[in-house]
Amino acid sequence: MMQVNERIWCGKFPDDIQELRDKGVKFVFALDWKAGLVTGDDIERIVRHIPNPYRYNAPPDWSACDMNEMRETARMIVSKSHEAPVFFHCWKGKDRTGRMRSMVEAFLDEAVLA
Repeated sequence: MMQVNERIWCGKFPDDIQELRDKGVKFVFALDWKAGLVTGDDIERIVRHIPNPYRYNAPPDWSACDMNEMRETARMIVSKSHEAPVFFHCWKGKDRTGRMRSMVEAFLDEAVLA
């Protein structure tokens, strides 16, 4: 699990929901609709499916991803983090999660500069 800021975390599909609870996470954004069910009475799961840009041995194809939807998801993550800590993930926590992390960080930077 990687910390983006004091209220936003990201990584792979969590093996242990208790780790999320220990960090006070109340919102989990699943970037892959197949990435399992991580909820409880105290954690809300929000699915924002982003297609995996990697196909076997080919270079990544980000054109399969709707960049407007990705930006909107990043805005939602930042917005929800003002209410409570957030965790976002895809299955392995590398490609989609990494791209989303860079978008979230860009929105956080814009907020600081505003």
